[in-house]
This record gives sequence, structure tokens and C-alpha cells, in this order.
Amino acid sequence: MHLRNCGLGLIIIGSVLTGCGAGPGADATSAPLATPVPTLVVAPPAPTTTITSTTRLTTTLATSATTATTGQSEVSYPGKIAYTNVEKNNVNIYVMTADRTYQKQVTNGAGVAFQPQWSPDGHWLAYFNYEAKTDATTIWVADGTGVQAPRLVSPPAGVKTADTLSWSADNRFLVYQDIQPNSNQRDIYRLDITTSELVNLTVDSPKFDTSPTWSPDGKWIAFVSDRTNQSKGSDSIWLMTPDGKQIRELTAQAGTWENTKPAWSPDSQQIAFYRWTVQKNFSAPGAPAGLWIVNLADNQEQQLVDFTEWLPSDAPVWSPDGKLIAFDYGNKDDTNIWVVPAQGGKPTQISKLPGGEKYISWSPDSKAFVFTNLQQDVLTLYLAQPDQADPHPIFETNGNGFGDWSP
Repeated sequence: MHLRNCGLGLIIIGSVLTGCGAGPGADATSAPLATPVPTLVVAPPAPTTTITSTTRLTTTLATSATTATTGQSEVSYPGKIAYTNVEKNNVNIYVMTADRTYQKQVTNGAGVAFQPQWSPDGHWLAYFNYEAKTDATTIWVADGTGVQAPRLVSPPAGVKTADTLSWSADNRFLVYQDIQPNSNQRDIYRLDITTSELVNLTVDSPKFDTSPTWSPDGKWIAFVSDRTNQSKGSDSIWLMTPDGKQIRELTAQAGTWENTKPAWSPDSQQIAFYRWTVQKNFSAPGAPAGLWIVNLADNQEQQLVDFTEWLPSDAPVWSPDGKLIAFDYGNKDDTNIWVVPAQGGKPTQISKLPGGEKYISWSPDSKAFVFTNLQQDVLTLYLAQPDQADPHPIFETNGNGFGDWSP
């Protein structure tokens, strides 16, 4: 199987196509890769935030499910939600409104279509498609209205280690990570969806370059790299222009600490990220572990939430108005969704479901978000409000996930 370290995507493929012999591989990386990074919703600029306090997040994790009804919320939300629907051996992408009064299937091809990502203009959906016959995962673009047929945009050979796709502000390019030619290292690739031109933006780096994400204003690509570190397990957040130039380190290096999973603020002036260590020494220089924010203007870092324990997870996700940051937190088998004010304050636990909660995506008005709950290889799409610890499944049946809300 070609697509590796892709979290929920691998679980979908493994559980749905058990007869095809597909299964996840085990590439060695400088740091464990986690589930796909949610796409940030592009919104009008929000003021740059200043963190005023740090709050410790305890590691007490709920082990019992929160009662959730299947009724639809009376609140009306703008935009549409793209998601992956698993039905027997068919895995396709659908688009719907939050109240399900509108629903449209946008893919109907061979293989497994998953991880839809809306373009900033809300018209196109980029996604991965895995075909068992060729054991290849390719990148496609679909019309979000379902009018035009989906089209292949990546080389037919596909990708091997991509775990996320990130759009450029002009809706023309995608960036993702993949294996370097003749190497087990990673590079950042830029894909032109109109011509299928593929450019390696970090070709001169012999180290791991991963987790690319495009700034909402289109000026920068943030990524994770250990290019200047002597040993593995010490990554930093880096910036480069869309042509792969003007590369600079954004976060401080300290011991064996990892600075990972960058997520842009809506105004493109800050990046939220996680700091953690593979050494499990939370008192080492560079501590503490947690959710941090760094300013692009002066590289100043401030901690937002203090983690007493943490494993690699999804990137944090800013609300489109820039006021809140949602993130998943927990251990290997049980993660929950939390929301914290971007200016600092007490984090609020939103979900207490058994299993893992992943893949957060905000509504364009910042009043709600969707996430995917995973229990025993079963996906369930939930809708939540940031001020209520009472998420609701969107469907009466499970087998739906990877929700991405349009701008």
C-alpha cells in the first residue's frame, strides 16, 4: 500500500477493503506522523492576538460516552460540509448543508475517495483516492457542486506518504509532503492543479521536511523540518515563499523538543503549533509541552495551553474569526476535542466520547465545527458548538467522517 502514516485514511482503507490486501506500512520518520491536518478556512483578517495567560490541561480522560442525540440542531449554519461516506465497499465524497436539507454525491469512481479539502473560494475539493488494483493513492480535484466530473491532478504513480493537502490562496496550487527520490526522507511538493506540474520545493534539503500548510494570504508556506539539527527528534517550524525560497526558521530550537503541526491564524500573522518531546522528559530545557503560538513579525513565542502528557495528533484549528482554537488531546486510544480562546484562558472540553476524535473543521461563521469520532474502525461525523459540551452525530448511522466545512 502506498499511502502511509495517514491516520484515519488508512483505517478507512483497511476496514473497507480488507479483501484487497491493502495495509499500512511503517516508514521511519524523524517524528511520528499523525492524522490528516485539517484545512484552515479562509476568512476576513482577524486582529493579531496576544496571549495573556497559560492554562494547564490535565490528562484525566473520560472513559464513558457522552449521551448524544441524533436530532438536528435548530441553529442554521452557512456553507456546505464535504465528507467521506463509507457504504459497504463504496467510499465516496458527498457535500451537504449542516441540516442535511441539501446533499450531493460528488465522486463515483473506483477506489476509496477520502480527506476532502475545500479550496479557498469554496468551489473545488481536493482529495486522495486509493485504488486496490494498482495499490496507488492519487490526488484528484472535484467540483463541489457535482456538475463537473472529478479529474486526476497528480502523476498517475500517485503519492506515498502525503498526509494532508493545503491549497494556495488563488485556488491553483496544492502543497503536500512525499518521499524524496531514492531516499526515505521527506520533501515538500507543489502541485499545479491546472497543468499537473509538480515542483519539489525543498529539493536541496537532505533532511525531513513535512507538514506543509499555506498561509491564508498566500505569501508563505509553513512546514516542519529537522534540517539544522544534528539528531532526530528536534524539529522546528520553518517558513518559505511559494517558490521554495526565503527559507527561515520560525521557532526556537531547544534540546530534543519537537515543534510540530503548524496552523495559520486567519490573518496570516501567527502560527499555532504543538511543542512536545520524544524523550518524555517534560522538565527538559525548552519545556513545557503544550499548545503554543508564535508571531511571524518577531518570532516571539508564547504558550497557550500546558500539556502534562501528549501524543502526536491533528494540528490545532483556528476559528475563522480568529477568536478560538480547537484541538484534540488525549492518549493513543482516547482523544477528545477542546476549545481555548486564542488570547488565552481556560480550555473547554467539548467531547467525552470513547475512542478518538479527529479532523476538526469550523463553520465559516465560527459558531460550530464538525469532527470525526473513531471507535473500532467505525467513523461517525459529529457537529459541535464551541461553548457547549454536547456534540451531536449528524447522521443516524455511522460510516461518515472527514468533514470539511466550506469557507
